[in-house]
Amino acid sequence: MFENLSKMLTDFGTVAAKQTKNIGDRVSLTAKIEAAKRELTGIYAQLGQQVYQNQQTDIPEEYTEMFEKIARLEQTLEDYQAQRQVLRNVRPCPDCGADVPNEAEFCSHCGCHIGAVADEDSAEGAPAEDDIFENEDAPVKEATAEEALAEEAPAEDTPAE
Repeated sequence: MFENLSKMLTDFGTVAAKQTKNIGDRVSLTAKIEAAKRELTGIYAQLGQQVYQNQQTDIPEEYTEMFEKIARLEQTLEDYQAQRQVLRNVRPCPDCGADVPNEAEFCSHCGCHIGAVADEDSAEGAPAEDDIFENEDAPVKEATAEEALAEEAPAEDTPAE
């Protein structure tokens, strides 16, 4: 009887080990698939950006609408970033683009002398707070998860916030 029980436990252990290995292999393979998908998406995005930049003077007719939408979104992004700078009381460094407190005279990222900004001139070139909030009742478009991640991800040339 104990021999039979011992054999059953051994068989059970073998099956459990195989199933555990199978699960581990599946998880590992799923992670590799997702990494490859992310890399492929990044390459597509890079290719699309290069094509967009190279076709600015000769836009193929079938892409006109997309090019216009990209231009509008780029302008919207610039506006949002300027608004965020006003709210954070910072301005971009003219040399490296890093966010610098309005009262700073030097960029803490690259050391460029930028001079302090007077209170009434804060965020040079950025919209005034009245302009930012002029239509508070206007509907606000929710950002997609990708847009939110892209906004929060530090750019390669600018320091993280």
